[in-house]
Amino acid sequence: MDYKEVDLRFLKIFDNIDNIMSNEFYKDKGQLLKVREIFEQWYEEFKLKKTLKTISVKELEYLDLEITDIFDMYISTEPVKSNYAERLLFNLDILKEMWKEEMLGGKINVK
Repeated sequence: MDYKEVDLRFLKIFDNIDNIMSNEFYKDKGQLLKVREIFEQWYEEFKLKKTLKTISVKELEYLDLEITDIFDMYISTEPVKSNYAERLLFNLDILKEMWKEEMLGGKINVK
């Protein structure tokens, strides 16, 4: 796993959440404060332990649902230049793949 890439994904996720929270276009921000709090906890654990294995499946599922809800709500109307919901989901998907790869010991195609 590339630790710099994981670090970058977390920073991009924080940036996208902050942009959504501060942008008036996004009216229903749902549980983004809770979502950010969970990501912050994961990021602190990652910085300390240099692993994604501390991420719980339950929290991962929760974040996936919350972020997908925001994505679904705004994908058709979100301006192309500020598509923060789409970027947030994209970065979460990459982080999930990195988590999965680490959990499976590098066996990406195992189902």
